[in-house]
Amino acid sequence: MNKIITDRIAKLGGKCAFEGENLLSNMRSISFPKSFLMKDFSDYLEDDLLHRIKAEGIIPEEEIPYPRIQYRTEKFTPFTKGTTDYDEYSNCIDKEYVSSVIPCSELEFLIIGDSNSYPNYYFICLSDKDFSNPKVYTTDHEVYFREIEDLGHFSDFLDLFLSEAEYKEEIDRLTE
Repeated sequence: MNKIITDRIAKLGGKCAFEGENLLSNMRSISFPKSFLMKDFSDYLEDDLLHRIKAEGIIPEEEIPYPRIQYRTEKFTPFTKGTTDYDEYSNCIDKEYVSSVIPCSELEFLIIGDSNSYPNYYFICLSDKDFSNPKVYTTDHEVYFREIEDLGHFSDFLDLFLSEAEYKEEIDRLTE
């Protein structure tokens, strides 16, 4: 992984132990102590929370429920015969569509995050050639792998997470 990614992980309070050219183990080595508010959280604040922030200033970040994102890693193998995912999803996920959106040689995925907002799932293709900053794709629970969007790279995904300092800056902006 590149320095931008390792620096961002550290800024978010996370840890990582990248050990080389194995994308799966590198992604699984990342850990974070919590779920994160997403950077655009203030666009979704309900009036009562906004009034509370304006009255009190900084409130504990955990008290803002939406939109949040959680880093996690879970293999998803809907096109690999013999897997539970294949048995459950091979008849309902169109391999041709997925191949047209995701230009990887093997269509095995790692779900790297989920959120309580749109989109719900973030994932990478494990055969992505860019081990230092793989492409990240998204799908929502309502169209699970029937609609896929290209988010950008892993560094862009990490930029969705709000660090403690960025949270304070946004609260300061809201209270001005």
